[in-house]
Amino acid sequence: MMRLSTSSIGFAIAGVLIALGARVGCRGSTDKPSPRVAARATPVGTSVSPPAARPPLPHSSLATGGSTKRDVIVNSDPRSPAYDPVLVNRVTDASPRELFAKEYRDPVFALSRETTLNRRVTERLRRRVRFPTEVNVTCRTSSCELTLEGVPRSEDLDAALQALDIQVLADTSMIGPKKSAAGLSTGGMSIVMLYSVALRDRAAYDKLLRLHEEQDEAPQGTR
Repeated sequence: MMRLSTSSIGFAIAGVLIALGARVGCRGSTDKPSPRVAARATPVGTSVSPPAARPPLPHSSLATGGSTKRDVIVNSDPRSPAYDPVLVNRVTDASPRELFAKEYRDPVFALSRETTLNRRVTERLRRRVRFPTEVNVTCRTSSCELTLEGVPRSEDLDAALQALDIQVLADTSMIGPKKSAAGLSTGGMSIVMLYSVALRDRAAYDKLLRLHEEQDEAPQGTR
């Protein structure tokens, strides 16, 4: 039976430990770092894609209000009960004329508003100006276009506009030359008027028209 000396046993144990260490080292070099370690290893200045933004609500417009960065969502679908062209005009780039062109014709609103507005404007002009003027009113969902034709001179158009007090008849208005379907000026005046949800109501608008009527005889510049 062979006997091993103490020194021989020590060398053998040391060799086994060295071999085990080499195997552990090789295995560790092939493992992937944990996500936390990988995150720390990301170089400074590397851009990270932000989370995807939520899509806007259907039939909505999104506007950012100045330096406050406050988001205002308005309903831009004329068929919605919440549609308010006055608000849409204020928070988006859509002009009153563009909004009028996009609206469909609501006969319940349009017929009543065309009749009362045409009657009121015709009577005001009859009392305030000395020349005949042809008045036409076309309404859609929450807006109307008032046109004046047959006015002989441009200064007469200015006088008619001052006589109308448009700011009393609508929440928002846009004044421009009347144009044909081909986009050519016809010599008249076109006034697009927008109504808020409150002024779409017939009773509320009739009250406003009575106020307008009370000032028919008031001298201009004293109201």
